[in-house]
Amino acid sequence: MAKEMEECSDGIRQATADVTEGIDKLADDHRNQDAKQQILDAGKAIMKFMVRLLQLNDLYEVNLLLKQVRFLRTTPQKWHILLLLATDSSPSPTDQRARW
Repeated sequence: MAKEMEECSDGIRQATADVTEGIDKLADDHRNQDAKQQILDAGKAIMKFMVRLLQLNDLYEVNLLLKQVRFLRTTPQKWHILLLLATDSSPSPTDQRARW
């Protein structure tokens, strides 16, 4: 999955360079149809790679959640630890005493 994400990032980087090149050509001659087509094609490529990158990110998040669920199924007594980590805040000392 990481390899695919890197490939998408490289594709976005290359397409961005193509957009820049097309803009430079268009700056020299505003009627240059090839430059306009290059910009359009590069924009499509950026969108394609960005959608794939977001899909891979969603898949990564789902896999992470599944790992957490599997962990909790095997160790149910550790629920409170995961909940504390998920909220990104530690309970105050009074909250800890109230739980015990």
